[in-house]
Amino acid sequence: MAGVTVQLWNGAKTALLDVAITNASGGYTLIAPGPGEHRVRVLLPSDPGAGFAPKDQGGSDLTDSDINPSGTHLGFTDIYTFASNVTSINTIDAGIFIPEPITVGNSVWQDLDADGAQDFGEPGLANVSVQLWNSTKTSLLDTAITNSNGRYTLTAPGPGNYCVRVLQPLFDTVRFSPKDEGADDTRDSDINPTGTDFGFTDIYAFGTSVVSITSIDAGLVPFQPIGDRVWDDVDGDGVQDGEPGIGGVQVQLWNAERNDLIDATFTDAAGNYTLLAPGPDSYRVRVLLPGPRYSFSPRDQAGDAIDSDIHASGTYFGFTDPLAVGVPGAFDTTVDAGIAGNRVFANGFE
Repeated sequence: MAGVTVQLWNGAKTALLDVAITNASGGYTLIAPGPGEHRVRVLLPSDPGAGFAPKDQGGSDLTDSDINPSGTHLGFTDIYTFASNVTSINTIDAGIFIPEPITVGNSVWQDLDADGAQDFGEPGLANVSVQLWNSTKTSLLDTAITNSNGRYTLTAPGPGNYCVRVLQPLFDTVRFSPKDEGADDTRDSDINPTGTDFGFTDIYAFGTSVVSITSIDAGLVPFQPIGDRVWDDVDGDGVQDGEPGIGGVQVQLWNAERNDLIDATFTDAAGNYTLLAPGPDSYRVRVLLPGPRYSFSPRDQAGDAIDSDIHASGTYFGFTDPLAVGVPGAFDTTVDAGIAGNRVFANGFE
């Protein structure tokens, strides 16, 4: 191996006595000033993952490596005692290994049914940032961007322990799929969707025989928009018949059991709103009345596109019935609320 720095030190490693650079054949020559105790030191090249071969293997000092591959004397030989009658020694060798880089992949996909498995027809996601980190998550080693098919390739410098990280795009529109669903590692999602390791895989140990790993995938579940309108039901009939919207009304998305608030927003000036459901499940929409003089219109008085869907009284006051959100991609624009106010006319009667 050419271009490697080799040094001669005294036995105590306190004085550097000579330096040489290996030639094209890996040979080197150092000059000791005279008899005494000496050590040879070899500096590893800067190639990622480079290391020293095991020491004193094979039984022949002519073919083995003499450098300590670890410990206090890493990179140094043991002490050689050169007697006064020694004019040369040509058995001090160093074996260096440089591991082959390891290819890491494979894809980020749109998990439309949120089951954590790559199903036929579920597309890859382009332009998602994917990173390779060391196992302690203290050193970023490589970065890639998924292509039009959701594929990515990272390069690990060699054997060792690593984590892959996927940067979740648009936090308010997608979430990570459930992890390790099913028995097929080529179809599941390997990213932790919550917790301390959010966005990272568990630790992968890449052995010396590994040249590529193409089973590290990430599923992203798109949120499904739900809307649509809160309106001023002037005639109180529970039907949208050209009446204006009401702005500034708070609208919420809850799970079907009404013990988890998932999303909240306010209607715009036209009374329109959009909530985001985090995947297939059953949900309820809740509308908060803007004040004590308001009440909800009667429910389900016409077609679903123009009626009011909010319970005007009872246990589910202010809530819809459960809404079954299926495969993401469709925009449910039929969840409306009619609100009637107490109107006082000039003669004191409504």
